[in-house]
Amino acid sequence: NINEVLEDFTRIIQESAIKHVKKTSALVHHTPVPWWNAECDEAVKRSKHQFNYYKRHKTKENLILFKKARARARYIIKKSKKESWQKFTLKINHQTPISTVWKKIRRIQGNKSYDAIRALI
Repeated sequence: NINEVLEDFTRIIQESAIKHVKKTSALVHHTPVPWWNAECDEAVKRSKHQFNYYKRHKTKENLILFKKARARARYIIKKSKKESWQKFTLKINHQTPISTVWKKIRRIQGNKSYDAIRALI
């Protein structure tokens, strides 16, 4: 029967894939960018805290506090990115491989590579 043959073939393919294809987590793990530090972490946490507080207690003062915290977080992140780039540019010279430079640029930008197989049926 053709249906039985097709089911057997499908089962064999799936069993082979389960044995030989590496499984990855369904969760997406964000690779940290090189410029992120504890100061950025704290500033973003503070901004989120102020936003949540503003959502619960909507007053003009709380809105101003939230906007100040958000502006501070943006400033700290911008400063951290700039410092990271300056440190990197001081390290490179004419012998630095171009691939290393481009890898670092992609990491700074936060671009991800999608080379892993996410899931099997």
